Amino acid sequence: MMPRNEGRIINVSSVNGNKPICGVAFPSAKGAINTMTLNIAIRLSGTRIRCNPITPGVTGTDSARAWAAGEQEGGGKRLEFSDKYVNTTAPPTEAIDRACAALYLAPGMGRAVTGQMIQMDNGQFP
Repeated sequence: MMPRNEGRIINVSSVNGNKPICGVAFPSAKGAINTMTLNIAIRLSGTRIRCNPITPGVTGTDSARAWAAGEQEGGGKRLEFSDKYVNTTAPPTEAIDRACAALYLAPGMGRAVTGQMIQMDNGQFP
């Protein structure tokens, strides 16, 4: 990328990197990805190399459905806490939502976007 002065770096993180409500380890790891991505974007500003994190909310997976039903270990307590911060009535996101964000960032459509967290969560994490 450096020799060509052009490229796209798209990291997949989580909304929990900015809104750390799901334990400690997961949000800490996602927060680190966000910070690293933004640092790279700052270091490469002024070039045609862009770096952005995609930060999805709850995704419609078996694990997420078990979490929402309180079926995961500690899930009931976690739900009790997270309901204060999460709009649990909003629908989950799907994998296609990440793909659409990446398609926006990868080619020329998002050519002026760098160092911006692209959050997709259907309003789950206001």
